[in-house]
Amino acid sequence: MSFKRWATASAIVVVLAGGGFVAYQMLDENKSVTAPVDPQPSKPAQPDADTQPQPAPKPADNSTTPNNTQDPKPNPNEPSTPAASDVITLSAYTGSGSYPLKSKAYTNNSFQLERVDWSESSKTLSFVGKMRAFEAVGYFRVRDQNKVVIESESVLRASAGAPEWGNIKADLSLVPEYKGQTLTVDFYTKSAKDGSRTDMLSLKIKLQ
Repeated sequence: MSFKRWATASAIVVVLAGGGFVAYQMLDENKSVTAPVDPQPSKPAQPDADTQPQPAPKPADNSTTPNNTQDPKPNPNEPSTPAASDVITLSAYTGSGSYPLKSKAYTNNSFQLERVDWSESSKTLSFVGKMRAFEAVGYFRVRDQNKVVIESESVLRASAGAPEWGNIKADLSLVPEYKGQTLTVDFYTKSAKDGSRTDMLSLKIKLQ
């Protein structure tokens, strides 16, 4: 090979080698430019509002406490029987006897019933106690179990007038028709202003 051809071939090799090196370098730079940047650490996802723990609901107030806790004031015109179901059974049609009422709280502002007496010989039921009334005058009547008046109003006279307590005795005849019945005996005074019944005290009895 002549020197000229050898020089030309060497120059070609050098050019090819240089071009390959330049191409490799450019490719490496492109890789470094296009390499993805490390992403920043992601923040933890916030929990949805629906999945956050909710406070426990307060128990419903099922109490039955009334709004007004004050006891109603008693009406002086209403009968003040200790309880509607309190019925005193008396064997008044056989023999004689007495039933104490003093410990049963049959009292109010005008009356204090102490006992009930009965006698087979006289066939009479007697209500004994005390009364405090204007001019020592009070009243009593008898109603049947249907609240129908069967013994009309009778006058009671005490041994002393208000403000003193006077002794009283109210008599009820033991007629055969009353046997086995539940009767209500009402004791009361009357208003000096309009004559209405006041301080009524009622006693339920069943006669045997």
